[in-house]
Formats: sequence, structure tokens, C-alpha cells
Amino acid sequence: MTRDEINPGDIIVSNDPYLTGTHTNDIGLIMPIFHKDGVVAAKGHVNDVGGLNPGTWGPGSREIYHEGLFISPVKYYKEGKPNKDVIRIILGNIRIPDYLYGDLETLAAGLRLGSRRIQELIDKYGIETFKAAIEGLLEEGRRVSLKRLEELPKGEFYAEDFLDDDYVTGSSLKLSARVKIAYKEFIVDFSENPNALTHQLNNTYPATVAAVAVTYIAIVDLHARISQGLLDPLKVIASPGTIFHAVRPYPVSVYWETMSYAADLV
Repeated sequence: MTRDEINPGDIIVSNDPYLTGTHTNDIGLIMPIFHKDGVVAAKGHVNDVGGLNPGTWGPGSREIYHEGLFISPVKYYKEGKPNKDVIRIILGNIRIPDYLYGDLETLAAGLRLGSRRIQELIDKYGIETFKAAIEGLLEEGRRVSLKRLEELPKGEFYAEDFLDDDYVTGSSLKLSARVKIAYKEFIVDFSENPNALTHQLNNTYPATVAAVAVTYIAIVDLHARISQGLLDPLKVIASPGTIFHAVRPYPVSVYWETMSYAADLV
């Protein structure tokens, strides 16, 4: 979907885990703010999106198509009006459609409120002041990160751990990470890990980055205001097709098991 295809009042929905992270139960909505190309976003875990098992995730999944309805980015609202064709497709694939519809409408309402509040700030203080405030927050995050990196021991570090059972052969599975700390970079490299599994214990790349970011923030400053600026020095490497960078159609519904290992290894 290109910028020219998006209009005021549109709300885009997707649960593509390879794009948005985590698994198909986590649905994200994005609404553009047509004032210098901003967006507001909201994401929530829903109870069921179809698939093999009630609640969607569970034993037996061998590919993403077993893990419920897969929603590539599509308009949930078009210029402020519900996109009824898309809504019918989504709700027609869910065991408890009323629950899901309520969740999606709640997220959409939150986006409309967030968009309105941002517009009010811009109207009150002006776009240049608003942009300066955002850049100030980003720069503050960068300063906090770089100051902390100066204090950390420099060099390359290695850690490994094991999944007790790979759920295929019954044997344990080694997971590892190499961490390089420099004055302006914090690099976490998962390149030496096994290929993605044919069951749900895989992580998408966005979920792996999120897991590492949690640990990174704890190292830098637990009380810092979180922004992209704070995370700028962080770089995460994971080869596509591996357990920490699953690609379609590898299943990912129990991603948090591997996600916790990604955080713990760092």
C-alpha cells in the first residue's frame, strides 16, 4: 500500500507476524495523521483468529496457515467509514466474532482519540514547535544511550542456552548470541542459531528486536523515556529462515518461548 493510496480517515489493519512481530493473535491498527505524515498506532492481543485450535495458538501447528486468519495490511476503515467487505471476511473466520469486533473497534476508537489529541497539540503550539519537541525526545534518548555505552565494558561477549526439547527429535537445541559493545554501538548477533522449526517455537525478526530492546533498555536506564532515539545504537542481526528470524510460512504462535531466550541471552 503506497502513500498515495492512503486518505484521511483510513485505518489500516494487519496481524502479519513477519511484518508487525509476535503472532497472528496480535492485531495492529494504524491511522495516518495528515499533518506532516504522522501516524498513530495501537496493537492488542485478541482471543481468537481462527486456526487449528480454539484461541488460535496451541499444539499441532506446522505452518502459519494453521495459526488462524492472516491479515496483510488492508483498510479496516476507508475515509472514516467501516470497510464492510473486509470486516465480513475477518469476522467470518473467527470463532467468537463479537469479541473480536469489540476489540478492533476499541483499538480504532483509541486511534481516533490519539489523532485528535495530536492535532490539538499542533493547533495549539504550531507544527514547528511540535516537531521540535519530538526531535528533543529523540535526542534525549540518544544522549542517554551513548552516555551509558561509554560506561559499559567494551568488547565481544558470547552466551548460549538450550531449549530442553526441539519437539521434533526430542533432543535439546542450542541457542546463542554474540554481543559487541562499542562506544556508539550495541550489536547483538544471532547468526549462529539453528534453522526455523516446523512448529511454533520460532520468532519473527520484529519480535526478536523487541525482546532484545527490553534487555537493552534495562541495561541503559530502566527509567528513561522510551523512544527510537534511546534505541538508535542498538543493532540486531538474525539470518532470515532461522529460529530468531522466521519467515513465511514457518509457524510462530508460541513465539514468547524463543523471545524470552533472545532477551536472556543478552
